[in-house]
Amino acid sequence: MRVMKEMDNYFEKEYQETKALLESKPNWVTSEKEVVNNAIQRCLGVAMFAQQLGVTYQESLVYEYYQEKLNGLLEK
Repeated sequence: MRVMKEMDNYFEKEYQETKALLESKPNWVTSEKEVVNNAIQRCLGVAMFAQQLGVTYQESLVYEYYQEKLNGLLEK
């Protein structure tokens, strides 16, 4: 299903961009936790929208994988 592929692509892009941002440490980032939480919220929105397009809850569980992966950025 194309929606699933696009959702997965978005999650991976969000992860890579968040990781790069945290590694570059720009001075305008005041809270790494907030950066990660914002990325997680954007991914949740995409997962919920995908469900509206017919993706089942079980199929959208890839969101949880990326949620854990994004939270893992804070442990480094």
